[in-house]
Amino acid sequence: MTTGVKERVIEFLTYLGLSQAKFEENVELSNGFVNNIGDTIRENSIRKIKAKYPDLNEVWLKTGSGKMLLSEMEKDDEPTIKIIDTKELYEKAIDLGLHLIPERNVFFQGGSEIAVNEEIEHTTRFWHIPDSEDCTAVITMSGNSMGHVVPNGTKLALKPIGWDRRYPNEIPFGSIFAVMVEDRITGAYHGHIKYLRRHPDPERCQSCWIARSEDMQNYDDFEIDISLVRGLWIVKEYMIKTTIL
Repeated sequence: MTTGVKERVIEFLTYLGLSQAKFEENVELSNGFVNNIGDTIRENSIRKIKAKYPDLNEVWLKTGSGKMLLSEMEKDDEPTIKIIDTKELYEKAIDLGLHLIPERNVFFQGGSEIAVNEEIEHTTRFWHIPDSEDCTAVITMSGNSMGHVVPNGTKLALKPIGWDRRYPNEIPFGSIFAVMVEDRITGAYHGHIKYLRRHPDPERCQSCWIARSEDMQNYDDFEIDISLVRGLWIVKEYMIKTTIL
């Protein structure tokens, strides 16, 4: 089950053995802060938490990707993500029974929109990513609006989201999503990597989501027409350490 920011904070408190009240006191946050966490968490609050608990992985806190603690990431001396980009490596991976995820030459934009043609989409190579058997594709991030959380050029492993258009507000808001949207006029597809948020207008929340960037100073929120969404995935993994099989 995919969790949100609030659930991950509570998971971290369970690891620390702290009550919410004690945590809020330690970090100098307001009473009830944890219970009031919404889809995202303010940068100022994250800075306070990191100042008190520097071992907390900020990317995990925001997205759920990776390990909760930075020290746990550092213990992984051997890279575990493998790139399979030749026929020989592919055959070896199949013989080893590895789950392979295709990398598609589709660039998802983190800033302004970019058109994507389905016809030119094809597999360029494969990835083996442990604990990601539920991912179906690896794509490339394009643009700078997701800041240091998802830098330009980052390879992302995508997990498809099964969602019902009749209940669009049941998706795990606050996570980072890959969204493919059809242009109403041209029919071209546009890929976005964004936080998705519930629309604040009760009359529009059934028909639109709000797409938000990490860099909110330079990139404005915008609406996504749910009727034009042609694909929806959660970003599960960020490729940092890789090795050839």
